[in-house]
Amino acid sequence: MSVQPALLSLDLDLRQEEKVTTATQTITSAAYVDLTGLTVPIDANRNYWFKALIFFITSAATEGMAFSVNGPSAPTSLRYQVKMLTSLTAFAVRTPTTYDDSAAAGTGPGATVWTAEIEGLIVNGANAGTLALRGRSETGGANTTTVQIGSSFIVREVPR
Repeated sequence: MSVQPALLSLDLDLRQEEKVTTATQTITSAAYVDLTGLTVPIDANRNYWFKALIFFITSAATEGMAFSVNGPSAPTSLRYQVKMLTSLTAFAVRTPTTYDDSAAAGTGPGATVWTAEIEGLIVNGANAGTLALRGRSETGGANTTTVQIGSSFIVREVPR
């Protein structure tokens, strides 16, 4: 007698959103601003994994920049990593646990396109809202950071 294994099918109805920029965005602020087109609504009491790839230039090689995330108030847990080139041969890694929390690099690429990667997990609390990629220039004003076309943001709901 042979026994057939039972197949278990789970319909978890988990969603995923993928966003890609179709225009450049020049940031003139030293305070964090949302990156246009790189925001995703998230539900209360859900877990979300996210990953971003940001292409950028700065107005000068002496102008730094920073990237982070923002989202609904009072998440249960927020863990993410920001990896960013700091020269053609080096990069910095930061591991913030709060929104808008990543120190600015002291130098930038000037006209050469560099990349930043952000990856993390938010265990969202009782508040639905928007998970947003954010950026800022080190000093702002005439010193700018420009996010390039093709920057992307993936947000995937994961089981709780």
